[in-house]
Amino acid sequence: MEGCSLFVNFTPTPFILLTARMALLGAALAEFGERSYDSASTRGICKRAGVASTLITHHFGTKEALWQAAAPHVSSFMRSALTGVYEVCRVWIWRPACD
Repeated sequence: MEGCSLFVNFTPTPFILLTARMALLGAALAEFGERSYDSASTRGICKRAGVASTLITHHFGTKEALWQAAAPHVSSFMRSALTGVYEVCRVWIWRPACD
């Protein structure tokens, strides 16, 4: 079976490429969150995502561009989380006193 591969002449579909892009974004969010931008490595991000190391360059170009693509996801998550906290406080803490 040496030299035999199921992926000879394999052309990734747009769905597979989108899945790889999403995997990279998720892995980047985790790596940047755990290690910081400076300490996170592109190899570590690719390993965590389970994709080839060339895909960061293919999808984003640079580590900085990957960071810029991931940043809106962090702010969106924080906005959602803070909105939930605000609603709890508004309902339970800031409600008018009962007569």
